[in-house]
Amino acid sequence: METTQKLIEPLMKKVEAYSCTTTELFKLKMIDKSSTILSDLMARIIYASILLLFFISLGLAFSLWLGELLGKNYYGFAIVSGFYGVLSLIVFYLKPMIQSSFKNLIIAKSLK
Repeated sequence: METTQKLIEPLMKKVEAYSCTTTELFKLKMIDKSSTILSDLMARIIYASILLLFFISLGLAFSLWLGELLGKNYYGFAIVSGFYGVLSLIVFYLKPMIQSSFKNLIIAKSLK
């Protein structure tokens, strides 16, 4: 009886150490995955912000140019605003597809 207890005691210590190591490895893997996803998300947000500023400037320039061609500045702004309105309706109706693609991207990054 005493010999089996002597054999089981080191085995239990090894099982405990293994479970602690496995838990720590899981935590580190989750930190790695979440940091990868968040850094990718931040890079995309920065890129989208710069792209947004570009399109705002381009829209203003195009509105002023169209207004100059048509004789009144507000004509150019009205046309460009109408274009953005149509574009927003298209994005609104494509929202489920856009959400699905972002969801798939996040899942793919998580499982990588």
